[in-house]
Amino acid sequence: MPSAVRQSVADLLVPEAEALGKLTEEEEWWRDNSYFLEYKSYFLRRRYQPRWEPSWKNYPNRHPSEFEDWHRHENTAIIDARRMVNRYPRLVALKRINKSEELFLIDWLYSPVNRRDPRNHTVQVLDKWQMDDRSVLAMPLLRPCDDPAWDTVGEVVSFLKQVFDGVEFMHEKNVAHRDIKASSIMYDPLHMYYEGFYHPLLRDRNYELTGKAKHRTRTDQPVKYFFVSFGKANRYWDTTRPRESPLLDRKMTLGELQHLDDRPVDPFKTDIYALGKMVRTTVLMKFKGVSFLAPLVKDMLQDNASKRPTAPDVVRRFNALLGALTERQLRARLVPAYEEPVLAVRRNICHRFRTMRYKLQDKDAVPLPVDPL
Repeated sequence: MPSAVRQSVADLLVPEAEALGKLTEEEEWWRDNSYFLEYKSYFLRRRYQPRWEPSWKNYPNRHPSEFEDWHRHENTAIIDARRMVNRYPRLVALKRINKSEELFLIDWLYSPVNRRDPRNHTVQVLDKWQMDDRSVLAMPLLRPCDDPAWDTVGEVVSFLKQVFDGVEFMHEKNVAHRDIKASSIMYDPLHMYYEGFYHPLLRDRNYELTGKAKHRTRTDQPVKYFFVSFGKANRYWDTTRPRESPLLDRKMTLGELQHLDDRPVDPFKTDIYALGKMVRTTVLMKFKGVSFLAPLVKDMLQDNASKRPTAPDVVRRFNALLGALTERQLRARLVPAYEEPVLAVRRNICHRFRTMRYKLQDKDAVPLPVDPL
């Protein structure tokens, strides 16, 4: 970028640069406790060090976004850190919560007894401690379920199988998540990304923003998906089917709002509806070659909650669909709904060679993780 253009951009960003050059109240809390966190082997980024000064101010002719400490989390109740384990760093997320119910529920779902169930996809808590009036949880730094995009139909099948199993497990334990959506399902990319590192905010860049973050495909390195965001979840102690008022969601469609009323609903059937909506918007509407999911998703989105399948029904029907798919179908490239023809040709050629290599390496068409939780 020419220096004159750089200077113009820098001038336009003066107000934002001033704002990002100051820590928010929540960020100041992390900065003020950085020494304690280091004592516990958690190291925060440069921005949250006690004597931090914005590095971009020393280079007025460069775009501020080129500097790592320019970037911050939108929700600073959650922050990234490096955790030292046996002298090796690992990216983690630190989360401050003030809801004891959320912590109690996660602890119970992740208890040793429940942890042994392979269907358990509750987010792993690496460590927890009390600070001031809140609890701080340390968890693996997870990536959104569809970032980067799935490469094959089999990778999507692996995703859905794990998610459906996870919902079945929660419902079996009388737990309704009550906030199922794509952003509430993430995966651990530790082995998928070379050296396990990428920038926590600019996820396609490496940690120091000096280049792209190199990664394998999910077929090459299977990943495990986890449910997060248990702030609205609830465990029901009554053996009878519970009823609760439906929760409002700012992403509800007009049709969904029209059918919404104050009558109590079954939260488990609401989970099924939300799960079907997630599959429709995240998979069916974005990719070709997955239409075999449509009948199941249609039933999950029934307006009449009593006609929706239960979680065990969803798992049973999905496994039947999976059994009917051939290896060729599962290894097929997952084609976006909208794709440039020239780009499609190049991707198809690369995919053929990649598939040949995976077959020679005996990689599964449905890449499921083998490591226990």
